[in-house]
Amino acid sequence: MRIAVPLETAPGEQRVALTSDSAARLVKGGHEIRIQAGAGTRAGFPDSAYETSGAVVSDAATLYTDAELVESIGTHQPIVDALTSRDPRAAEAAARAHVELALSVVLRTLR
Repeated sequence: MRIAVPLETAPGEQRVALTSDSAARLVKGGHEIRIQAGAGTRAGFPDSAYETSGAVVSDAATLYTDAELVESIGTHQPIVDALTSRDPRAAEAAARAHVELALSVVLRTLR
């Protein structure tokens, strides 16, 4: 399974959804881990610890490419912001993107 771990964006959030030790165990189990650069830094896990574990440190632009699971502590704030905005076009686009991503994961799982 391809797992993406984003940098947490909530104000004051210091945690990361996956430690480098956990990443190593998942990689050993055959999973591909992609973690956003700097995601573990505030929690005491530098990018180099994830690289040593076998995870791929990625930029935000490629983090979600082919991801089948997103490990995150909080919500994905840009989607939440769009969905709660007063701009119906932004809310619709965010909702469509969210549904399309969820559907693609389900369909890949069923194949």
